[in-house]
Amino acid sequence: MASEIKYVFIIEFELDLNNNIYQRILSFSLIDIATANEPCKFTIVQGDDIEPPPDIFRLYAVSSCPYCERVAIVACKKDIVLEVVNASNIPSIPSRFLWMDTEGLVPVLRHNGKTMNGSRMIIEYLDDVKTEKSILPDEPYLKAKQEYDAFKLESVCDAIREISFKNRLTGNVTLLALELTKAEKMLKSPFYSGEEFGLPDIVLYPFIQRLFMIRSLINDYFLDVYFPLNYPKLMNWFVRMRTFPEIQAIQETDTILEDFKICKGYTNTFPNMGYTNTFPLQGFLRLF
Repeated sequence: MASEIKYVFIIEFELDLNNNIYQRILSFSLIDIATANEPCKFTIVQGDDIEPPPDIFRLYAVSSCPYCERVAIVACKKDIVLEVVNASNIPSIPSRFLWMDTEGLVPVLRHNGKTMNGSRMIIEYLDDVKTEKSILPDEPYLKAKQEYDAFKLESVCDAIREISFKNRLTGNVTLLALELTKAEKMLKSPFYSGEEFGLPDIVLYPFIQRLFMIRSLINDYFLDVYFPLNYPKLMNWFVRMRTFPEIQAIQETDTILEDFKICKGYTNTFPNMGYTNTFPLQGFLRLF
């Protein structure tokens, strides 16, 4: 990670009922934005008919999946090159994939003849197999605390995952508000992990990003007014997280927002992929 990051935080705002409040809250100034030592990279492959070489990390993923994005953030932070297979584009879902993951759910990681299922297991594996730039601290108490806080934030992620939208948010918005209140109270430092972002922040960020993406597509009182008024620490945390190159690797684009709208937020359809080159990880969403 590069040099010191300095922020100009927003500490006041007006209550604007003309759909401007959320945009104003998220506007911020950066002095010396963080940069990675090297571009984060991954490779997209077309099919699933060849076992990856032992030194290759093959990730089965779909675009805009927050669980897959957790893995992408970790890979970028640890300078791990991923070979990514678009699981939504595998013809007829080969039996070998279902053998690796009987539930047929992504993300799935294949490495050295081993298969890892689920974002949390994959993150732990990547952190252990590549010890440089560790996600979790070595000190036992701090490590246990990060793991516990990440576990507690999973219910916040679940509440967001259950939310859908048309012209406004639909689903159990009351439960969502309660879970976001829990996330707000848990945030006692710049990041859930302390002075630097860690596992709990990686677990939560892609889901808060989903609310941000929905807000850019619809006008909704909860997202426009209630959220910034009631979760100011969470808002500032979201702004801080978006300055890091690992997070910018999964940031939304106009194309992704349009796909997100068409798919109602949680159903993915993607164009056919016809290349196997290496690209910056910043294209993780755009290239699917």
